[in-house]
Amino acid sequence: MKHSYKLDSISYEKSHENLLSVEAWLNSKGIVTENTRFKKIKENVKAIHESLVGHSLGSLITEKGNEELWFSLLEATPFESIYEAFKQLKDHEIPKRKLTDILSGPFLPKEEESGTSNVNNRNYLFELELASKLKSKGINITGFDDIKFEFESVDFTIECKRIFSDRTVRANIEKAYEQLQKQMATDEQKRGIIALSIEKIFQIDHLYFEATKAETETRINQYIDSFRKDNRQYWEKIIDIRVIGIFIILKFIVIIEPQHILTHGFQLAVVPLCSPAHLQYRDYDMLMALGNKLANNA
Repeated sequence: MKHSYKLDSISYEKSHENLLSVEAWLNSKGIVTENTRFKKIKENVKAIHESLVGHSLGSLITEKGNEELWFSLLEATPFESIYEAFKQLKDHEIPKRKLTDILSGPFLPKEEESGTSNVNNRNYLFELELASKLKSKGINITGFDDIKFEFESVDFTIECKRIFSDRTVRANIEKAYEQLQKQMATDEQKRGIIALSIEKIFQIDHLYFEATKAETETRINQYIDSFRKDNRQYWEKIIDIRVIGIFIILKFIVIIEPQHILTHGFQLAVVPLCSPAHLQYRDYDMLMALGNKLANNA
């Protein structure tokens, strides 16, 4: 299993500038941002920056609460990434419906209700953020259902699932597998990957923790490894050899000590379902090369 681990510090002023660009781009595409979750995120990031400049952060925290402010910063990042990746797309190429949907929904992740439509907004956000990460590595995105891309002259589809409970892992993997088989139909040259977002299982979609950099990496790897060991029996049942891997993805907020710096992280682990031992040399090499790209190693 290959891990990609990344921590990003947060520049409040730069983040607000980026969100202004995101807003202008969305509006230019006829997507309304007024009275949306995105608009509130933008306003909160601006308020954080202004309160730091004016030495009034304490008052802002009293007014808004730490949780709302932290997750405004965390959720600003995917909007910025999506904009940077797809701002050059022509109007007919952009996934306008999904871009509209990601702007709304419950403000805090803990307010989502599994099994209801109010989870769709962040489901689409997860898909588009992952697509943006692929695009930022020079990978050609060919569609947004969920994610289609071309890599090493092979057509790929990723089915994305956000896991809300350890009780739903099996059902989500089985559904993703079924969807991939329909997407690939009878084309033996296509390949599929299942991407699983797991932060809700460990409740770090609405919590933060304090740790050193080394402690953070250890802790996040433990989450990933625990999930893999507890649920590997579900993806080991996949028999279609065109489905070649699992992406396990974990996003989190951490205060790095002793500097006491607020950061956010993105961890991606690649679990191969293909193996050289089964003569799947080409698929295994492709999957590892893709993992290397996402890990900034290529």
